[in-house]
Amino acid sequence: MKIKYSGVFISSVLVLMTGCGSGSEPTTLASPTPVVTTQKGNFYLGNISGVNYVSGNTSGTISTEGEFEYELIDGIEQPVAFSVAGIELGTTLGKSVVTPIDLVVDGTVDNVQVINKTALLRLLSVDPSSKFNVNIDQRLIDNATDFAWPQPDFTSTEFSTSTQMVQILGDINVFLLSQKSIPTFGESQAYLKQRMYCAASGIYYGDIAGDDTGHLTFGINPIDGSMTTLGWSDTAQNFIFVQAPASPDYAGAIRFVSGASLSGDNYDGVITHFRVAQGTWTNTIAQTSGTFTAQHLDRDVSAVHHFSAAYIAVYPVFGPGPAGTYSFSLHQDGTVTGTQVNIAFGSTTTTPITGTWDSGLLSATVEGGATINASLDFDNMAMFGEWSDSNAPITSGGIIGTGCQLNE
Repeated sequence: MKIKYSGVFISSVLVLMTGCGSGSEPTTLASPTPVVTTQKGNFYLGNISGVNYVSGNTSGTISTEGEFEYELIDGIEQPVAFSVAGIELGTTLGKSVVTPIDLVVDGTVDNVQVINKTALLRLLSVDPSSKFNVNIDQRLIDNATDFAWPQPDFTSTEFSTSTQMVQILGDINVFLLSQKSIPTFGESQAYLKQRMYCAASGIYYGDIAGDDTGHLTFGINPIDGSMTTLGWSDTAQNFIFVQAPASPDYAGAIRFVSGASLSGDNYDGVITHFRVAQGTWTNTIAQTSGTFTAQHLDRDVSAVHHFSAAYIAVYPVFGPGPAGTYSFSLHQDGTVTGTQVNIAFGSTTTTPITGTWDSGLLSATVEGGATINASLDFDNMAMFGEWSDSNAPITSGGIIGTGCQLNE
């Protein structure tokens, strides 16, 4: 079949074609100018200071509080690179908390590169034997150009005896008239794990959703990184006791999978930036499932110590009583601040705590409620004590907890 076009149609097409090719410039839309902002993060390896950082056009030196800045372009985090005394430590996307683990692809607390970078930072610090701080010796930074140190091979399993590290150690001891030695692999690994567990430790609190609703609170032990979990089921109006994960995976994020408890509950989740936990839950007995989210309760990173504890009371006849967790920040001036989380009977209260501490004793009050008296064992970082509340159905009970030293 032949298609006939009218002369008017052909003329119109010719006019359009002539106009398109007659030298007129096509309209070009201007690209929007990217919005560049900055945000603060914390480099956590104790109270580290003296390490340099660069993120786009933003650069500086990590402060005595461990703070650095990184850029965001249109709200998207940009890379930030860290170095010290001319030695490159690595690059990661900007985030609220960065550790040496983030500076190695697929880094973990057992990764050779991560541990070697930790050893270098401790060697360059004023006191390499410190259990809590990595404060880079300013004299070494000021003379870094004269040293012209080589880039160490962080992948080496013989890091402390490598040519580069022998040169760096020799320069340090001659310049400072000291007898420093490179922290061993085992020492640096133990230090790294202790600081990572401390960074992650404390109380997380959030909600359960899906086939059941309720609340969840769990804590991370700063001594060994283990986890304990307690939940509340709105459907059953009872506690959810969740079996602790055998060994949470401390990598760039903390991965944990709990075993099914007697009630059939199993939790599979991840903690990112040492602040936010999220994941899924299943109950193998009831054949139910859902999701959960939890936030790390704020703690004062300038505090000397941080302790977290659990409390629970059970009615012999009538069922569960008050239950939840405490978070305590112990400050240099002898004051205590913190939060109580209560999850029993669907109550989602988070209530401020204030008090004092002196040597091995803590005395605190929950706003409008319980009083807390506890003994603090700083050698083993343990807490034991009692709470009492004349307004509660059960007026007293025990508490038990663990803690870590944040600062010297």
